[in-house]
Amino acid sequence: MTLPIYKIEESGGHLIKMLIYGPPGVGKTTLATSAHEDSRSSPVLVFNIEGGLLSISNKGVDVFDYKNWSNVNDLLRFLVSDANKYKTLVVDSLSELQVKNLEQVVDTAVKGSNRRKSQDDIWQDDYGTSTNQMRRFVRAIRDLPMHVIMTCHESSLEKEGLTSTYPALTPKLRASVIGYMDIVGYMYTKEVSNNVVRRLLCQPTGNFVAKDRTPGGRLGVTMDKPTMKSILNKITGEKDA
Repeated sequence: MTLPIYKIEESGGHLIKMLIYGPPGVGKTTLATSAHEDSRSSPVLVFNIEGGLLSISNKGVDVFDYKNWSNVNDLLRFLVSDANKYKTLVVDSLSELQVKNLEQVVDTAVKGSNRRKSQDDIWQDDYGTSTNQMRRFVRAIRDLPMHVIMTCHESSLEKEGLTSTYPALTPKLRASVIGYMDIVGYMYTKEVSNNVVRRLLCQPTGNFVAKDRTPGGRLGVTMDKPTMKSILNKITGEKDA
């Protein structure tokens, strides 16, 4: 019996599977689309769910707009086809995609049942259906032979005087997505010597969720002024130019 054994370095071991979350306007989309600046991760396709692409209007990336869940499946079929020329997929944002998916799940249920009063009549089963569909989507793009970078809003919960900050997804989906990704980074701004610096937290610190599954945690605890090129360089051991 022959087993399909391979070396990680020969099978896409440096492909980034990453979730970036944080407050609005902090630069999550800009960081994700900076992948276009490096030949290892360019060209880039942005799956645009939110519509706020002004910050990357001059980046030279291609965009595919969300219309409904059917064209999500169209995107997946394209990405696994021979026509896919892209090295990086950016999903902007996963939080908004979950909202839109739940809306579509409820809309389908309302049309198929006279027991539903309106689209605001959301049942617990709807959340389960939406979570399952979203999990399948995230697993499918995670398994693509390309870099996958997803953005997400932040959410906070105060309990017993402590505030926890994490990606803005429903609890069950959030746990799954964090498990699927190799890197989960919290992006924020920090004032350093009277300058505002964008910073990426890559290790769980305090009450912030973060994750770095690279060998030995190569990204460190934080990265200042991060780009996808600098992230790739840290993973591969190359120096920034």
